[in-house]
Amino acid sequence: MGNVLRKLSQASEPGDRAEAARINPVARYGGALLRRFRSFDHMVALFDQSSMALTRLGGLLVFARLMSVEAFGALALVVSIIFILNNSQRSLVILPYILSCKNAQNVEAEGAAWFWIDLIVSAATCLVLLGAWGISIAVDAPPWVGHALFYSALGAPPLLAFTFLRRWAYQNRRYGAVLWMVSAYILAFAAGTGAAWLWREVHALPFLTLAGAPLAGLIVGSIGGRDHWTRPPRDLFARWRRTVRFSGWAFLSFLAGAVYTNGMNIVTAAFIGAAGSAAFGATRTLVAPVVTLTSASDMIDKPRATRAFLKNGIPGLRRVVRATLGFLFALGLPYLTLVFIFSGDLLSLFYGHKYAGLETELRVWVFAMLFQMMANPLATQLVILADTRRVFLACAAGALVTLATAAVTLPVYGSVTAALVAMAIGRGVNILGLFLMTRRSRRPVRASAPDSDVAADG
Repeated sequence: MGNVLRKLSQASEPGDRAEAARINPVARYGGALLRRFRSFDHMVALFDQSSMALTRLGGLLVFARLMSVEAFGALALVVSIIFILNNSQRSLVILPYILSCKNAQNVEAEGAAWFWIDLIVSAATCLVLLGAWGISIAVDAPPWVGHALFYSALGAPPLLAFTFLRRWAYQNRRYGAVLWMVSAYILAFAAGTGAAWLWREVHALPFLTLAGAPLAGLIVGSIGGRDHWTRPPRDLFARWRRTVRFSGWAFLSFLAGAVYTNGMNIVTAAFIGAAGSAAFGATRTLVAPVVTLTSASDMIDKPRATRAFLKNGIPGLRRVVRATLGFLFALGLPYLTLVFIFSGDLLSLFYGHKYAGLETELRVWVFAMLFQMMANPLATQLVILADTRRVFLACAAGALVTLATAAVTLPVYGSVTAALVAMAIGRGVNILGLFLMTRRSRRPVRASAPDSDVAADG
């Protein structure tokens, strides 16, 4: 087996690889994994996501031990809110931008234009969150809710802009810029975590760290790319109008999907309070490396899937999707298995006695993350085909099942377990829907595409 994998990884010609796969079919997938590790873009993406996630994971573990349950519940709510907004930006800005990049010549020009759109979205997001914070004060909501909204207003805009700049760098294959931005993020987050440990009486430091880290990365990325940005073009919003059908369905898909992702923490906080939000955040943090792995793969595989589709049509697109699924399972499944088996030990190791007894909740998270690993690659096939309507249908089915299950279980049991079970069931339904939709979607949907040339090629 080892000789076969070595032969396959060294094969340079398609015929050599086909012969090695014929000798041993298992080697086909092992060799694909080896080649993917040798791929520089995947190495950068894995470093990007894993280093930031490990830094964020370490910080959240420290914050969970330092902060009271109510304060950490507010921080966990901030994390959920800003990640929801970050994913909404993906639907409204990033995906239309990626599909607007028909060739290498217009990637940079499109990036500069879409960055201005992203800044407008970020500013609007900040104003909405500040308005919600003001309303929470006016209606005398619990203080931890007001804190969560205020610090979300500070943290969301820099994270949105930072995320777009990294996507732009990946699309341009400017991996050096990615590494500089990520390094700035890591240093700022580590510094904030250290400051919070040293000055524990300053309760705002954990919240400010969430906003300061992406701001540092954004500053470095903006300075490094200042020669590539231009003033906003006159037809700036014409780009958005041309993509409104595609991005509209993508955004509706995101809203439906948020019900069984980070949005469930908002439901948990509403029904159970700060303690429920804290338990949700503490258990989610331990399975967060799987989110990192999925995000790292998504950074590269959407541009790669686009290129494969334009070159080889749907067969090429499906090969990329299958390779991505194999890559994610090869790395993510062993980790999730360990978390499932040693859930109690992990909770005790990282949190002491503060969050003891959450083994069941953590194990439910394992199933939820297993479904999430499958969802992104399946959705990629539909996104590249500009068939976001079918993505929405699959997400809506999962959302409806999640809400129906939560409506029955939460009022009766009122526990984090009930919320997480509803979320995991909804994700399972979403996976089933995506699988069925990918079998039905066999060619681009011209009416939904942001640019018909993109949809028509291949």
